[in-house]
Amino acid sequence: MDYRLNSLPTIHLSFQLISPLFFPFSFHMLKAQRIKDILKLVISDERIPDNLITVFYTDFATGSETKKPLTEFLYDPVLGLNLSTLGLRDSQITCLKLLDKVIWDKISGVDLISTSSPPPIYALLEKITQDSSLAEVDKLAVGCKAPEHLKRLCAMQAAKPGFRKHRFFVCQRVYDEVVIENAVNMQTKICENIPLLRESCYPPGWFHVTLATFYPAGPEELHLSIRLLQRMVDKHYDESCPHIGFRNAQQFSNFVIVVVAYISDGIHQAICSAFRGEGIELEKQEFVPHLTVIKPPSNIARKLSGRLNVHRYYNRYSSRGNGQSINRLEVCMCGQERDEEGFWLRAASLPVAPNAVF
Repeated sequence: MDYRLNSLPTIHLSFQLISPLFFPFSFHMLKAQRIKDILKLVISDERIPDNLITVFYTDFATGSETKKPLTEFLYDPVLGLNLSTLGLRDSQITCLKLLDKVIWDKISGVDLISTSSPPPIYALLEKITQDSSLAEVDKLAVGCKAPEHLKRLCAMQAAKPGFRKHRFFVCQRVYDEVVIENAVNMQTKICENIPLLRESCYPPGWFHVTLATFYPAGPEELHLSIRLLQRMVDKHYDESCPHIGFRNAQQFSNFVIVVVAYISDGIHQAICSAFRGEGIELEKQEFVPHLTVIKPPSNIARKLSGRLNVHRYYNRYSSRGNGQSINRLEVCMCGQERDEEGFWLRAASLPVAPNAVF
């Protein structure tokens, strides 16, 4: 019979150091067994509230980090932890959190559970009762194995003639009907005056707000950037999501026409700060979140000159509103390649507010 975690008896565990010379398994198996030992300690300790623990693991299907409450794992007093109830392998588990604080991390080596007696997690529990605003950014190490689809994307870019560095962007797709209608009306008005731009208009299915452009050194650093975004979402945006407002139209270089976006809580700045803190290269120029409306190829842009008074083509005021929430962060590869939906090829798609209703 399976028993839920809340009904578990107290289990006293003892550990004995074993020389690697006499240990018949590989180091990889040692690491896999380690997380089981950690979880057993957590479950058996009556002072650690199981319902506040979250297990993070790598979803092999998407390559992104996913989470489940510890209470969704079943425990049998004889057989031990039954990770197969979630279809997981030990090696998939990457991190444990108590509320928003990392208590065990496979990559960085953080361990607040088994490193000493009493374990550091006790002090953390006391601090949480006094301070509920623990949300510092976790330091993640480059070196975790990147999923195959990230390697394929980087290989596609590297195979292009004249390749210098990988280039990806973080965005939110535009789904609000009023925003889409305003952008399409703007395209129509501009193309009435400049017919040469008709073939350079983004179709509505391409509309997105770019939040950051970055240059990962390779698939491992691309994987790191996705993990950083996932943890940022988990810590700050589970219950609320930022709002995007659209201010005014602007003309960038090469006759690129955009609508400048305003993000309510500066999530784009938080993304750039997190990437910069891990040494991930960002766009050199000061980045402005924007919705691209028209982007001519270089052969068309060379035929155009001067600047448009783009403000008169865009209606920023609407009785039906002019904005939307951020509900999903897309990590996309820059380039001409598109997926079956006609959108940019994605390295990851991270829901920000899974239960939000728009």
